Amino acid sequence: MGEPPTFCLLSGESVSIDPRLLDGRVASARSQLAAALQLPLNRLDLVVDEQVVLKDDDPIPDTLGGKVIQVCIQPDPLQGTLPDLLGCAWSELEILKEVDLQETGLEVLPDVFGEKLPRLRTLRLSQNRLQLLPRSFGELRKLQALQAEGNLLSQLPDFSRMSSLMDLQLEENQLEALPESIGSLSALQRLSLDFNRLRKLPEAFGQLRSLQKLRLVHNELERLPQSFGGLIALKDLWLTGNQLQTLPDTFGGLTKLQQLRLGRNRLRELPESFGQLCSLKLLALEENHLETLPSSVQQLTSLQVLNLDGNHFEEFPDCLGIKSLQKLWIGQNALWKLPEHCLYRMHALKELSLKSNKLRELPQSLGLLCSLEVLYLQDNELEGLPASLEELKQLRMLWLEDNRLSSLPWTCTQPTSLPALQLVKLQKAVPYDAAPRLLETLEQPLLRRALQMEIDQVPVLRLGGASPSRRGTGGGLCGCLRARISGLRGEVMYGATDVHGTFCTFLFFASQ
Repeated sequence: MGEPPTFCLLSGESVSIDPRLLDGRVASARSQLAAALQLPLNRLDLVVDEQVVLKDDDPIPDTLGGKVIQVCIQPDPLQGTLPDLLGCAWSELEILKEVDLQETGLEVLPDVFGEKLPRLRTLRLSQNRLQLLPRSFGELRKLQALQAEGNLLSQLPDFSRMSSLMDLQLEENQLEALPESIGSLSALQRLSLDFNRLRKLPEAFGQLRSLQKLRLVHNELERLPQSFGGLIALKDLWLTGNQLQTLPDTFGGLTKLQQLRLGRNRLRELPESFGQLCSLKLLALEENHLETLPSSVQQLTSLQVLNLDGNHFEEFPDCLGIKSLQKLWIGQNALWKLPEHCLYRMHALKELSLKSNKLRELPQSLGLLCSLEVLYLQDNELEGLPASLEELKQLRMLWLEDNRLSSLPWTCTQPTSLPALQLVKLQKAVPYDAAPRLLETLEQPLLRRALQMEIDQVPVLRLGGASPSRRGTGGGLCGCLRARISGLRGEVMYGATDVHGTFCTFLFFASQ
């Protein structure tokens, strides 16, 4: 094809489409025009010479010499049905402030939808089969909340006149791109776009200066625009499950950010500006490709929770001496050693996960973690534990499975050692031939019992799945539960929430 074809409505208004997406056939032109006009495909015909209706398989005609292809729009079959759809009279449409059309099987809205509802503030369209929203949708100038999750939307209307919109929920659709006009939503505070197909965000995205919560989980984002740092009001950001390899240098401009979830991406590094996130309390970076962290991370003086599980760390980052840190997960990496100084400042740390690394020893500075309650050390190559472990007076849970422990420090074997300990796991933690000798000197009650059970190979059954929010705390259940399962008699010894505080886990020790 030479010059791109010219398409005009009967009014004379031209309609622009991307000629690069045309394959020379009428079908490709109709598809693009329908998207541009926000109309169902079956309502649009292309006509030449005022009477010849083109078929989808026809080649696109040459429009040289001033010849145009007319775009004919068929009448809206839903014209006049809006009152029935909303269950009111025509005269009541203009005073409606809230409309709920969730789970009604909707596939299309009337063309006049946005024109006839001038005072609408809340609109619920969730769980339908809508593929598009009519052009008039942009006339909903007073709309404050739109819920349209769980549809088939592949494009969005022009937002230029919808400056009152504060809450926009569009998760579980088929969106591949956002319009530049989204930057016009100056009042927008909450935006959810989880489970779409977005590969990039428009540069105008950074104009959302009122945005406080943004969810973009499980899209296909490969990068963020440089303007992203302009989201100066953002407090909660979810970017889990994308394809991000880097973050823009402007990312540090998000100084009000409190929760940041970047897990399951392809990040290899973080920008030095990361240290400017002075309000950050939670940072999730699990399952990326990080080997180091920028030194500026030590400036995150409000950080309480940090997840670095499943990365490529071989050395413990020096910048993690953050006094405010309460939970640190750096399991499933390749750590082989912890420097003695790395734990000096972590006096507030309550939970530490070092599981599934290559650690052979732990520093004596472990005993400085005076607030530590939960310690995950399973699946390493530990041959011993530091004597300072006895200093962990608050330690309640200790996971040691799958190590090579041939001895325990004397300080941890006494009857009064580790007074807060409630749960210990030693499965395959001690070589079988060394266990009896170790048992002779082990008087700490819980450690002794766990080791004796490992030697005797007493079966341990897991009873899981109870939700604390629905069934009370694990301790409450354990106080009343006595179990008999498939003829086995035994007793529930402990119930506890998992690492995320979500489920109760019960250990059932079967009698011999």
